[in-house]
Amino acid sequence: MKQHRNPFPPHLLILIAMIFPFLFLGCMSHERLSKVVKQLGWEYSLDAEGDYRIQVPLESGGTHTVGISSHATILEGEFAVRDVWAVAARIPGELPDGLAENLMSDSWGTRSWGTWALAGITSDGKRVLVRLGRIPVDAEKKMMASVLLETARTAYQMQNALSAIDASGEQE
Repeated sequence: MKQHRNPFPPHLLILIAMIFPFLFLGCMSHERLSKVVKQLGWEYSLDAEGDYRIQVPLESGGTHTVGISSHATILEGEFAVRDVWAVAARIPGELPDGLAENLMSDSWGTRSWGTWALAGITSDGKRVLVRLGRIPVDAEKKMMASVLLETARTAYQMQNALSAIDASGEQE
């Protein structure tokens, strides 16, 4: 009886076995996200990177745009999460006095989903303040809706608070 020898070196098979779940997870997580976003019934679009931009309805009757990353981040090699964010403000120059301290206090004291972050600087030199959270890639509709609502509501409230400061002339 002739024995069949495996033509692939053992380390190649191990490497394939390690990478395949992450490739599969990425494909499946995007399909899952698409399905959950459609189930929400809210208006949305896809940006150039494939991230979702969802128009989340607010109690005031308006909407606030919340982004959801279509790409998963793998934590500790086994947990997959995706970013959820909403722009609260584009701040010219330096942050207003005390804002950073207030944002950290707000995140610690009153928020369950996420934190505040600076997402970068626009081409005209404004700092982009966002509400940022991370949720499991396998989040169901109820969790997704809760996170989107909290993210939109919090960013919208900060946007209004900063607009009030600008309008009063206290900060420039």
